[in-house]
Amino acid sequence: MIKAFLIDDEYPALQELQYLLESYPEIQVAGLFDNPLEAWEKIEQEKPDVVFLDIDLPYMNGIELGVKIQAQRYGTFIVFVTAYSEYALKAFQAYPLDFILKPIDEERFQQTMEHFLEQYRLIQEKKQRDTSIYIRCFGKLEISRKDYQDREDEGRNVLKLPGRNVKELLAYLITRSGKPVSRKELISVLFDGVEDKKTVNHLHVTVYNLRKTLESFGVHRQYITLQEDYTLEIAPGVCDYVDLVNFLQQNPILDEDNYKEAQRLLQLYQGAFLEEEDYIWAVEVRAWAEQMVEDLTLKLAEYYETTGEFIKAEQNLLALLGNNPLSEQGHHFLMDLYLARNYRIKFVRHYEKYRKIWKEELRISPEERYTRLYKKISDLLEGSDDPSSSH
Repeated sequence: MIKAFLIDDEYPALQELQYLLESYPEIQVAGLFDNPLEAWEKIEQEKPDVVFLDIDLPYMNGIELGVKIQAQRYGTFIVFVTAYSEYALKAFQAYPLDFILKPIDEERFQQTMEHFLEQYRLIQEKKQRDTSIYIRCFGKLEISRKDYQDREDEGRNVLKLPGRNVKELLAYLITRSGKPVSRKELISVLFDGVEDKKTVNHLHVTVYNLRKTLESFGVHRQYITLQEDYTLEIAPGVCDYVDLVNFLQQNPILDEDNYKEAQRLLQLYQGAFLEEEDYIWAVEVRAWAEQMVEDLTLKLAEYYETTGEFIKAEQNLLALLGNNPLSEQGHHFLMDLYLARNYRIKFVRHYEKYRKIWKEELRISPEERYTRLYKKISDLLEGSDDPSSSH
């Protein structure tokens, strides 16, 4: 909704403008003012998108107010509506969108509104292009915004979520992204399943606060939309967790067309899912997310192995084992990779790490096949002068 302020010291003129704007359902008349000083206080608070402004006003003339608005609220559209044509040239000090003479000609007003709506649309599209919203779930829950007109070293603006319930609601809806969620389910998650008048009202307030918080942060519907049935729609490229889930569902096999996106998603992994939160329901999701990350890493390492990119395959497997030292598949894949390339020293050293982890953490011995190979290769290395053994 486009927010409009109308400022004129003659009440009939305000009424006429309000009547003319009723033909434009996208316009909300958010304030009628006959005092420019009062209007200025509200402009700072309410941040209207467009101000229809008379020039001959008490206390502060309209041109002075227009200049003040542009200095403090750059981007607010100003339309002067006045009976005095001699002000026209001076009025452009305030960079108005238009200058309309009283009495208002309806056809002329329609032209102004068509021009305003087109300019407003273009600016909103530019704002959407120039702003990047990002939801981080791996490591911690964080919503941030990067305005591309900002300097690179200024970083991203981080949204502060108001209260535990709003934050947990957002986190839970992210895990159910694209799917409707029942009221009963949300009450179970947020309020321990106690469904009474108080908790139902509390849920409505929490949902309202989430919507308003996202809106006030400048989160456009093209990025995140919360539907009436509690479905949270998140656009591609906005959330690390949602992108990972969707990618794995849509790409059972990695090839030259999608491997770069797999690598990008793995680079976004900065820790366990909601690692800093203590939500009971998140424990299961966290374990599932860890398994997804492992599966994707193994697939990517396999892709690099088939393309002969040994170093990239090795790097991915080492990253996996750095995050999850108990990944049996990761250890086996890495040792098989070393064996296939006859990197005997690398195999021996990694087997020893693997054996130590298995003994200390799981109290079990490594798989017998690798133990036999380790003994065999170790014996060969002890009596070998082969330069290839230095790998």
